[in-house]
Amino acid sequence: MNEVRMGMLADVHATQDPAIIASVEGMAASAAPHNLEAYAKALARRDTLRRQWHAFLQRYPLFLMPTSAAPPMAWDADLQGNAAMRAILDQQAPLMSIAILGLPGLHAPTGLAQGLPTGVQLVAAPFRENRLLAAGRIIERDAAMPAPPFGDD
Repeated sequence: MNEVRMGMLADVHATQDPAIIASVEGMAASAAPHNLEAYAKALARRDTLRRQWHAFLQRYPLFLMPTSAAPPMAWDADLQGNAAMRAILDQQAPLMSIAILGLPGLHAPTGLAQGLPTGVQLVAAPFRENRLLAAGRIIERDAAMPAPPFGDD
Protein backbone atom coordinates (compact mmCIF):
# COMPACT_ATOMS: atom_id res chain seq x y z
CA MET A 1 0.00 0.00 0.00
CA ASN A 2 2.98 2.32 0.40
CA GLU A 3 3.54 1.95 -3.35
CA VAL A 4 -0.14 2.71 -3.93
CA ARG A 5 0.11 5.85 -1.83
CA MET A 6 3.25 7.00 -3.66
CA GLY A 7 1.97 6.65 -7.20
CA MET A 8 -1.17 4.74 -8.02
CA LEU A 9 -3.57 6.73 -5.84
CA ALA A 10 -3.33 9.77 -8.13
CA ASP A 11 -4.22 7.58 -11.13
CA VAL A 12 -7.14 6.08 -9.21
CA HIS A 13 -8.49 9.57 -8.51
CA ALA A 14 -8.11 10.42 -12.20
CA THR A 15 -10.68 7.73 -13.03
CA GLN A 16 -13.31 9.85 -11.25
CA ASP A 17 -15.09 6.60 -10.36
CA PRO A 18 -16.39 6.98 -6.78
CA ALA A 19 -16.55 3.22 -6.13
CA ILE A 20 -12.99 2.56 -7.32
CA ILE A 21 -11.67 5.56 -5.42
CA ALA A 22 -13.43 4.51 -2.19
CA SER A 23 -12.23 0.92 -2.51
CA VAL A 24 -8.56 1.79 -3.14
CA GLU A 25 -8.55 4.50 -0.47
CA GLY A 26 -10.00 1.92 1.93
CA MET A 27 -7.17 -0.46 1.10
CA ALA A 28 -4.57 2.27 1.56
CA ALA A 29 -6.09 3.30 4.90
CA SER A 30 -5.97 -0.32 6.09
CA ALA A 31 -2.20 -0.53 5.86
CA ALA A 32 0.08 1.25 8.29
CA PRO A 33 2.54 3.63 6.64
CA HIS A 34 6.16 2.50 6.90
CA ASN A 35 9.35 4.44 7.00
CA LEU A 36 12.21 3.55 4.68
CA GLU A 37 13.80 1.13 7.16
CA ALA A 38 10.57 -0.82 7.72
CA TYR A 39 9.92 -0.87 3.97
CA ALA A 40 13.41 -2.26 3.27
CA LYS A 41 12.93 -4.92 5.96
CA ALA A 42 9.60 -5.91 4.39
CA LEU A 43 11.28 -6.29 0.98
CA ALA A 44 14.01 -8.44 2.53
CA ARG A 45 11.38 -10.63 4.21
CA ARG A 46 9.55 -10.96 0.89
CA ASP A 47 12.79 -12.11 -0.79
CA THR A 48 13.32 -14.73 1.93
CA LEU A 49 9.78 -16.02 1.46
CA ARG A 50 10.23 -16.11 -2.33
CA ARG A 51 13.37 -18.25 -1.96
CA GLN A 52 11.51 -20.62 0.36
CA TRP A 53 8.59 -20.91 -2.07
CA HIS A 54 10.95 -21.50 -5.00
CA ALA A 55 12.62 -24.36 -3.11
CA PHE A 56 9.22 -25.80 -2.17
CA LEU A 57 7.99 -25.60 -5.77
CA GLN A 58 11.10 -27.43 -6.98
CA ARG A 59 9.95 -30.41 -4.94
CA TYR A 60 6.19 -29.96 -5.48
CA PRO A 61 5.56 -28.58 -8.97
CA LEU A 62 1.98 -27.52 -8.25
CA PHE A 63 0.40 -26.34 -5.02
CA LEU A 64 -3.35 -26.26 -4.33
CA MET A 65 -4.55 -23.82 -1.69
CA PRO A 66 -7.56 -21.67 -0.79
CA THR A 67 -8.09 -18.49 -2.76
CA SER A 68 -9.65 -16.81 0.25
CA ALA A 69 -9.99 -17.44 3.96
CA ALA A 70 -13.73 -16.71 3.77
CA PRO A 71 -16.71 -17.50 1.57
CA PRO A 72 -17.39 -15.10 -1.33
CA MET A 73 -18.17 -11.61 -0.15
CA ALA A 74 -21.30 -9.65 -0.94
CA TRP A 75 -21.29 -7.20 -3.83
CA ASP A 76 -19.94 -3.80 -2.69
CA ALA A 77 -18.51 -5.26 0.54
CA ASP A 78 -15.36 -3.25 -0.21
CA LEU A 79 -17.36 -0.03 0.04
CA GLN A 80 -18.61 -0.53 3.61
CA GLY A 81 -15.88 1.43 5.37
CA ASN A 82 -12.31 0.91 6.53
CA ALA A 83 -13.10 -1.83 9.06
CA ALA A 84 -14.86 -3.87 6.38
CA MET A 85 -11.94 -3.34 4.01
CA ARG A 86 -9.45 -4.47 6.66
CA ALA A 87 -11.47 -7.67 7.12
CA ILE A 88 -11.55 -8.25 3.36
CA LEU A 89 -7.80 -7.80 3.07
CA ASP A 90 -7.25 -10.25 5.92
CA GLN A 91 -9.57 -12.77 4.25
CA GLN A 92 -7.83 -12.37 0.91
CA ALA A 93 -4.35 -13.02 2.33
CA PRO A 94 -3.96 -16.35 0.45
CA LEU A 95 -4.62 -14.62 -2.86
CA MET A 96 -2.65 -11.47 -2.17
CA SER A 97 0.39 -13.21 -0.71
CA ILE A 98 0.98 -15.21 -3.89
CA ALA A 99 0.76 -12.04 -5.99
CA ILE A 100 3.04 -10.10 -3.64
CA LEU A 101 5.62 -12.88 -3.90
CA GLY A 102 5.49 -12.69 -7.69
CA LEU A 103 4.43 -16.30 -8.07
CA PRO A 104 2.03 -17.34 -10.81
CA GLY A 105 -1.35 -18.30 -9.45
CA LEU A 106 -4.63 -19.36 -10.97
CA HIS A 107 -8.11 -19.46 -9.48
CA ALA A 108 -10.12 -22.46 -10.65
CA PRO A 109 -13.88 -22.54 -10.04
CA THR A 110 -15.24 -25.44 -8.00
CA GLY A 111 -18.89 -24.57 -7.42
CA LEU A 112 -21.28 -22.13 -5.86
CA ALA A 113 -21.87 -21.05 -2.26
CA GLN A 114 -25.08 -19.11 -1.65
CA GLY A 115 -25.22 -18.43 -5.38
CA LEU A 116 -21.69 -16.99 -5.52
CA PRO A 117 -18.75 -18.73 -7.25
CA THR A 118 -16.16 -20.54 -5.15
CA GLY A 119 -12.88 -22.12 -6.11
CA VAL A 120 -9.32 -23.00 -5.30
CA GLN A 121 -6.02 -21.36 -6.06
CA LEU A 122 -3.20 -23.16 -7.83
CA VAL A 123 0.39 -21.96 -7.48
CA ALA A 124 3.41 -22.92 -9.58
CA ALA A 125 7.02 -21.88 -9.95
CA PRO A 126 7.75 -18.80 -12.03
CA PHE A 127 7.35 -19.36 -15.76
CA ARG A 128 5.40 -22.60 -15.20
CA GLU A 129 1.99 -21.19 -16.00
CA ASN A 130 1.48 -24.19 -18.31
CA ARG A 131 1.08 -26.36 -15.20
CA LEU A 132 -1.53 -23.98 -13.81
CA LEU A 133 -3.52 -23.91 -17.01
CA ALA A 134 -3.48 -27.70 -17.43
CA ALA A 135 -4.58 -28.34 -13.84
CA GLY A 136 -7.09 -25.50 -13.91
CA ARG A 137 -8.67 -26.91 -17.05
CA ILE A 138 -9.18 -30.28 -15.33
CA ILE A 139 -10.62 -28.72 -12.15
CA GLU A 140 -12.96 -26.48 -14.11
CA ARG A 141 -14.11 -29.35 -16.30
CA ASP A 142 -14.82 -31.61 -13.35
CA ALA A 143 -16.51 -28.90 -11.26
CA ALA A 144 -19.51 -28.88 -13.60
CA MET A 145 -20.24 -25.24 -12.94
CA PRO A 146 -23.69 -24.05 -14.06
CA ALA A 147 -23.74 -21.93 -17.19
CA PRO A 148 -23.82 -18.19 -16.48
CA PRO A 149 -27.30 -16.66 -16.84
CA PHE A 150 -26.05 -14.31 -19.57
CA GLY A 151 -24.64 -17.03 -21.84
CA ASP A 152 -21.22 -18.57 -22.13
CA ASP A 153 -19.49 -16.19 -24.57
